Amino acid sequence: MKIHSFKPSIPNPTKVKNFKRFISNAKDLYNTYVDDKLFVNHKEEQILIYEVTFNGVLHTGILCTVDAQEIIDGNIIRHENTLKEKEQIMMNLIKERNAHIKPVLLTIPDDPSFFQWIDKFKPEKGLSFDYTKSETHTVYPVSDKKAVNTLLHYFNKDVTKAYIADGHHRCYSVDKLYLDDPKTYGKLLVAIFPFRDLIIKPYNRIIVFNKSLSLSDFAKLSKEYFKISEASKFEQPDSRKTMMAYQDGKWISLKWKKTYLDSMPGGAMDLFNHYILDTTAKALVKEVIYVQGDTSLNSTIKQTDNAANQIAFFFPSVTFKRLKPLLDDGGLVAPKSTYFEPRMRNGLVVQKL
Repeated sequence: MKIHSFKPSIPNPTKVKNFKRFISNAKDLYNTYVDDKLFVNHKEEQILIYEVTFNGVLHTGILCTVDAQEIIDGNIIRHENTLKEKEQIMMNLIKERNAHIKPVLLTIPDDPSFFQWIDKFKPEKGLSFDYTKSETHTVYPVSDKKAVNTLLHYFNKDVTKAYIADGHHRCYSVDKLYLDDPKTYGKLLVAIFPFRDLIIKPYNRIIVFNKSLSLSDFAKLSKEYFKISEASKFEQPDSRKTMMAYQDGKWISLKWKKTYLDSMPGGAMDLFNHYILDTTAKALVKEVIYVQGDTSLNSTIKQTDNAANQIAFFFPSVTFKRLKPLLDDGGLVAPKSTYFEPRMRNGLVVQKL
């Protein structure tokens, strides 16, 4: 896979006093930030070693650019479909900013050669930005030509594909821009982390039904698919075999019957969508509320309790062990199935076009 060094633009720490506010508003105020000269525009080609400390966990990867032709050639693998409307919005934003202000998050299989390169060439000092008390981003510039070329050669020789963890619409907007203007849009800003340095959390669901439906009613409705038992408290499902559901202070455990479990290669979310939302309960579903992976259990319970006719469903995380072969075979998982950490932030590192 062909990656490149680049000339990053990074917030000027002497001018940016409130980093969280800066990052939070970068999506809307990027061009204003540029006019106010709030970025340091580096003139030297470099790869950035990138560390994110989040909730006490250190994640280490790199920031670079990837050749847009790799998207066209199918070497950057998606795990969910994109929406044409969102792709168009993203294309418009890229043109308006003349920059990529947030990297696409890619992941690659663990490889000692990648870890050894980071250990060997990581500078002693980096530039750190505190987003919150529990989230710090640090970049270490590597501009030595020998070091950079070593990494470029490694990716060109040994890395045949990468998997999109987050940023599908950014990625597939660039592939369309590239076809129209390969000179301007030939490279895409990416953060690349090995499997071991990413955490996958589930996207849970709150289902709003169009009439009153109790947990008991749902159990009767879905008993063909599950072995169902009452539970006294929440226990995080740890495999695709199990789910949990909550309503009005009550819990049930849902264990997929083997016939249905073996019928599809995806995760529990794919099974739930296919057998419950798209068929058995389709006529009863008014709305699906997506609950992203960093939402606390108490917040989800409170949101479920605050309105009538709602049941919260809790899913296991999709594992790389299951995800990789599915994607390699051209499969996809249900949209909003995966929530990856660490999170990429707007305006932290920018690739000007």
